[in-house]
Amino acid sequence: MKENFVKIFYIVLGGAIVVYISPYIIRFLLGIISIDVGMGGNGTFDKTVDSSIRVMALVGLIVLAIYMCIKELDSGYEVKEQGTSRMGKPKDLRELCGNDGVVLSKRVRLSLKKSFEHVAVIGPTGCGKSSSFIIPNILDLDGRVSVVVSDPKGEIHDICKPYLEGLGYNVMKINPFDTTIRYNPLLIAADNTEIKEIAQLILMNGNKSYEVGNNNSGGSSEWLSMAEPLLVAALMFVKAKGLNKDIPEAMKIVLYKDLDQLDAIFKQYQPAYQEFMMFAQSKESSRTMSSIKVVLASALKLFNDDKISNFVKTPFSKRIIDGKECYVPQLNLLFHPKVLRDRPTALFVCVPERKSIFAMPLMSVFYSQLLNKSMDFAEGDDYVSVLFFLDEFANIGTLPGFANLVATSRSRRLGVAIALQGMEQLKANYGEEVAFNILNNMKTKMFYSGLTGTSADYVSQLAGFTTIKSESVTKQENGNSTSVSEQRRELITPDEVRRLDEKKVLIIAHNKNVVIDDRNDYYKERRYDKKWKH
Repeated sequence: MKENFVKIFYIVLGGAIVVYISPYIIRFLLGIISIDVGMGGNGTFDKTVDSSIRVMALVGLIVLAIYMCIKELDSGYEVKEQGTSRMGKPKDLRELCGNDGVVLSKRVRLSLKKSFEHVAVIGPTGCGKSSSFIIPNILDLDGRVSVVVSDPKGEIHDICKPYLEGLGYNVMKINPFDTTIRYNPLLIAADNTEIKEIAQLILMNGNKSYEVGNNNSGGSSEWLSMAEPLLVAALMFVKAKGLNKDIPEAMKIVLYKDLDQLDAIFKQYQPAYQEFMMFAQSKESSRTMSSIKVVLASALKLFNDDKISNFVKTPFSKRIIDGKECYVPQLNLLFHPKVLRDRPTALFVCVPERKSIFAMPLMSVFYSQLLNKSMDFAEGDDYVSVLFFLDEFANIGTLPGFANLVATSRSRRLGVAIALQGMEQLKANYGEEVAFNILNNMKTKMFYSGLTGTSADYVSQLAGFTTIKSESVTKQENGNSTSVSEQRRELITPDEVRRLDEKKVLIIAHNKNVVIDDRNDYYKERRYDKKWKH
């Protein structure tokens, strides 16, 4: 509506100019055809005629302006009633943009501040999320922020590593099936509350891994609840009193010790014994104990794998101290999330896609600690900002506090970009209500072509409604009758979402208009050539 009133202003301005010069125009025309009018019969106007012409022209102009304003107000009222959504242009997002944040498309890059309000990227498998979103973002880093990148094939690491090292980044690659850097979640846990969170994540995602991997139902929530205190007790004990202080050591305790042996072990550490007593209260018979151990064995089977067991173990070196042979933990070989806040670091997490379901109990713990510790270590002013680029986010597993984390992490200078194949994945992991809560807390959303079902419906719903003019023709005996009416329709229908140009992405950010822009494929953009061609 604002644009239309601007047009009316220019029309009125032009009309005013015409009013002023109208006597001269008429005088010129009449002079050409040699018609004598006016007081002296000599082809000229006197001042009275000039004034009369100007008054008539001015009255006509005023009537026209009033008519156009009334029509515009009426039109604006109807548009508001029917739907006001419209397609925007990249420049409509300029309030959100900067040169230091997440890159969405060729012409749209968020500011770092707006990047802390998170991004959700949804596109079917094979649509190019890595090549047009994740890799360009890594190649556009300036050396001032840390990044965590889920990189199933390790390709992003191989492409971007030389460029990042040239910027001075601490580049790290973690692959639990090909150990170079190790990770012990028990040593990272600061207290027993965090130990309980680890146990919850292992059981929840271990059960989910079993269900997905075997296309069958796992243990019921009741059995999981009964098993949790026993696992918590074992984890607490090995952290406080254990030799290796790792998950495989705790697993051996809960699976291979009988009830009396467990009682004797946990009595050595009171917090662990309290958890064990909670478990003992729920155990009704030896048959119940057996069923609980089956649930634990299913959730912990991942840690029976030699590679995974080695990955979560603390490496020790033999040393002579005061004349005695001692084993000292090599902490320099262990990953700790604090490094992300201490110096600009690029962490690539490489879990092969075919093993992602199997690794879910471990990787859910890993990412949960990464996110939560990145929040904890954001103290003072002298810490590095962190951006997460989590491709195939659904394969990480369920992170119980994730919805709350994305709602509160902005003030800690932490931004998360998740990539999904469809809305259905998020609903399967979190349930419909929490899934929508997560997406609502991610202020920027980007979509690729080819989406169907729930995802396409979601995009159409977010885009809202617009008003279109519909013309109908009625055939009558004395001729056709034409009527024009305004109707409401989706700004973009689910089918139009599916048929979006493959070279485009659709962006819905904050409270701005929907924008469709060109994809930012790194291998097609000359500005990236020197950064990755090596």
